[in-house]
Amino acid sequence: SQEHRWNNIFIFEEGGGKWNRFDVEYTFTDTLIGSVEWNNYWGEEDTTFGQMDKSSNVQVGFKYIFEDY
Repeated sequence: SQEHRWNNIFIFEEGGGKWNRFDVEYTFTDTLIGSVEWNNYWGEEDTTFGQMDKSSNVQVGFKYIFEDY
């Protein structure tokens, strides 16, 4: 039943670090789900998120649900 959801989380860290996470999930069928996620880190170098600047990433995935009859 083609359903979908999306989320966006934005976190400001004390000291100037920032993290933005955006993800989307889409149900193609009752057993197949696809997802895309983007994590973006930036800010002052002496903050946790600022240090993770080079760790920003995009992830793509598929999940298959095996049904037990």
